[in-house]
Amino acid sequence: MDTLGALLGPALALALMWATGNVRLVFGLAIIPALMAVPVLALYVRELEATAAPKARVALNGAALRALGRPFWGVVAVLTLARVSEAFLILKAGAVGLEISWAPLILILFDLVYAGSAWPVGVLSDRIGARGLQGLGFGVLVLADLILAFSTGPAGVMLGVALWGLHMGTTQGVLAA
Repeated sequence: MDTLGALLGPALALALMWATGNVRLVFGLAIIPALMAVPVLALYVRELEATAAPKARVALNGAALRALGRPFWGVVAVLTLARVSEAFLILKAGAVGLEISWAPLILILFDLVYAGSAWPVGVLSDRIGARGLQGLGFGVLVLADLILAFSTGPAGVMLGVALWGLHMGTTQGVLAA
């Protein structure tokens, strides 16, 4: 649902920008849901009672960091070196000539592929396992980064953005688990 909301928000923003031509109005309207959410959170959301005893705290030191193991640090290294904020996708699109008013389209494409890949990727995960899926996802990320790095036009950027969405769809469930 989070990804679906991330898809619908930019789609609505893009539709409003097309309809009104007023970017300031769109940003002004975007404040309304946030203002509505604050009282809902304050009045209706309650902290859940802890059902289990709190876990013992682990000191963060060299031994604890080494105990995380090579697979953990491999994932951290890949994500640190290969992943950037989605804002850079928008910046790249602007650098190749896409008008700033089309920026929500980048997020729509990204989230559409991300959300749309969730179910098929879950089926694939049952066949190739978490490690295979993680490897596939990181391979897609490298391909997306290469395409984005060498793209000189909007079509290449859109392909790179779509592959970024696929990367997220293939890795986020595995990484969260």
